[in-house]
Amino acid sequence: MSSDQHQIITDPVWGHLRVEPVPAADELSEYYESKYYDLIQQGGRALELQRLIAGGKEADATRNWLHHTLYDTLVAALEAAPGRRVLDVGCGIGEFIAYAEQCGFSAQGVEPAKQAVELAQSQGLSVELGNLADFARNHSDARFDAVTFLNVVEHSPEPIALLEQARDLLNDGGLLICRLPNDFSPIQELARQKNEVRRWWVVVPDHISYFNFDNFPPILERLGFSIEDTMGDYPMEFFLLMGRDYITHPELGKACHLERVQLEMSMPPEQLRSMYRGFASAGIGRNALFVARKNRSCDQR
Repeated sequence: MSSDQHQIITDPVWGHLRVEPVPAADELSEYYESKYYDLIQQGGRALELQRLIAGGKEADATRNWLHHTLYDTLVAALEAAPGRRVLDVGCGIGEFIAYAEQCGFSAQGVEPAKQAVELAQSQGLSVELGNLADFARNHSDARFDAVTFLNVVEHSPEPIALLEQARDLLNDGGLLICRLPNDFSPIQELARQKNEVRRWWVVVPDHISYFNFDNFPPILERLGFSIEDTMGDYPMEFFLLMGRDYITHPELGKACHLERVQLEMSMPPEQLRSMYRGFASAGIGRNALFVARKNRSCDQR
């Protein structure tokens, strides 16, 4: 499936950007259940996950970096949840679940890729095969204090329904934590124009919807959430603006990533989060992180 076959339009109801036409559900199911992890292992998708799956020193370094940055940030946010029960949707091989468990949370996950589920279960993690709708049907009485989506919502052909399903699984005052690519942001366009490159962030069928610091908050608010925190992580576009064109010359990408890692590992987590919040206020960051609380009125619908 080629990105050239699709247009990017503004969703007329919710205001985010998405592909048109939306790929068929059965086509997407086949892609994620049987093809996606093959692409990851070949180095064509989700490089962080590819390094973790490969094992060895590079996996250890990636895991240490995630623990120091993203995972520490997530656990700090989860401390404000009404309890300790967490569901990670699209949890992959369960790396964050394992970290949350180490930090005293009761964490479980759901994941559509059989290979990833098998890897997670082999580590003794509570991960089920399927999507969130499957999980909700199989656990009609289940309720959680937090639901996390780590680079998942943008993959869904029905992102609003996905967020509604998560809301319905949350306890009173529960937290929804969403990390999404910060796409079609001003800094991306600046970097694209400077280097005269394609819109590299448009990837079909991987990413169907495109969110950022402008269009995602109104969606959460309309769904009955109050946003409590926003952060942006390191803007990899900085490298492009400094003349490191890793889009045209992908061999530059690893060096740029390692420089970013060196910077972040040199800073205490609290200082990192302060910087991340500053990035969010400026609308920049390769990814956008939103911490939102379910309003009490939602429980009365």
